[in-house]
Amino acid sequence: EETVLILPEPAPRTRKGGRDLLLGTWMVLAAAAVGLVLVWLLPRGNEWTTLVYLLPILWAALHYGLRGGILAASGSGICHLLGLAGLVVLAGVPGIGREVWSGRADLLILSLAGALVGWSRQREVRLREELIESNRLLRRDLVRVSDALIQAVEAKDAYTGGHLRRVSEYAVEVGQRLGLRGRDLETLHYASLLHDVGKLGVPESVLRKEGPLDDHETGLMRQHPEIGARMLERLELLRGAAPLVLHHQERFDGELDGQHPGYPGGIAGEQIPLGARIIAVVDAFDAMTTTRPYREALPLEEAASVLRRERGRQFDPRVVDAFLDSLAERPWRN
Repeated sequence: EETVLILPEPAPRTRKGGRDLLLGTWMVLAAAAVGLVLVWLLPRGNEWTTLVYLLPILWAALHYGLRGGILAASGSGICHLLGLAGLVVLAGVPGIGREVWSGRADLLILSLAGALVGWSRQREVRLREELIESNRLLRRDLVRVSDALIQAVEAKDAYTGGHLRRVSEYAVEVGQRLGLRGRDLETLHYASLLHDVGKLGVPESVLRKEGPLDDHETGLMRQHPEIGARMLERLELLRGAAPLVLHHQERFDGELDGQHPGYPGGIAGEQIPLGARIIAVVDAFDAMTTTRPYREALPLEEAASVLRRERGRQFDPRVVDAFLDSLAERPWRN
């Protein structure tokens, strides 16, 4: 099984159905009816009752867009006029006739408020949906670009067949154990998938040599992190993965000599991005447990012993512990 980590896209905002709109209409009318009662109880406090009518209009506009705002404004305005007219006809409140005419102006203001807020909300929803669709297309293109690069590397270097996806699968799990979330975890996913993409710039005679590499060939091979980082830096969607690819061959202790020196920057400890330290451990374990033309694969337990021995030297101790914990729960699949 291949681990594919794509951050979940926000679900598009769906339009409210007729049942929801009907429920909202009843709520608006109920609020307007309360305002109507207030008109009867507080005939001289019409300024406050106008605010009561405005609240359900704003609520409907925010939830149902332009249509909801206009519908609520109509319902509220009608109840407002009915309340004022009722005071004239039934109660005979003196001077209220002028307020009936001014109530028509209130109706216009309420309708404009509902239309404006509803239009703004509808535009916001539309822009969000367009952004979600653009994000979905970008992510789809990112997956396609990554797959194309992986296939190109695997076609040039037979050893990488399955290697990149295995490293990515376990690197992501280790990252989760160490607290990576969201964008950081997604960056680790793509960096671990593409950590060997720089091998596209290494001669095939070096990649496919059946035997240990000489000093010159080793130098060519050690250029692949820099080549890979330069490739990813040119791609906007993968630029964040470039530092992890660049430093995935560094040593935690910064040692520059010996059989396995750190390169290309010779940095150490926390200077090395956490994602790069994770890739280094999983990459090394996969390399040790994979048969090469010049040596047989190490047993899993022996490879794990190497990680324990190099804990705090070549590899970050926290990463080694998290990776071994992961192996204890989910055995390595090679």
